[in-house]
Amino acid sequence: MSAIGRTKQTGAIYYSPSETHPGLTLYAPLNGKEAVMVNMVGKTIQKWNLEYSPAGHVELLANGNLLVAGRVENGPMCHFDGSGGVLQELDKSGEVVWQHTDPMHHHTFLRLENGNTIYPKWVNVPREIAENVQGGLPGFDENGDMWGY
Repeated sequence: MSAIGRTKQTGAIYYSPSETHPGLTLYAPLNGKEAVMVNMVGKTIQKWNLEYSPAGHVELLANGNLLVAGRVENGPMCHFDGSGGVLQELDKSGEVVWQHTDPMHHHTFLRLENGNTIYPKWVNVPREIAENVQGGLPGFDENGDMWGY
């Protein structure tokens, strides 16, 4: 049996300068522990080794630092898709210059112009509200509790 639709090929697969806008691409594979910035032809411009696997969101800040949502492997929400647990800001050399840990942190964040960072959190939906919710997604309940963000 073959893995149809799956590939381990990385880098610039196709590049047509007349059909693209020049720039850089930042990516962080969900099951890895790195973030990589590449140019239009796939050459690595910057690479950060991460302490945590990315939870789904990395962002290059105006000062050149990387802000990343990390997935804490042993947190209370680690079995839910979209769990995070830690936010880290790394300088260009990969040193942590700021960190915030919250076991209920979801996978994303927003850095505000004033330097503050906001993020969504997992919350236990009160039972009187949960009882009135129809449908839902499998895996977003545990021991009869409904979780949301």
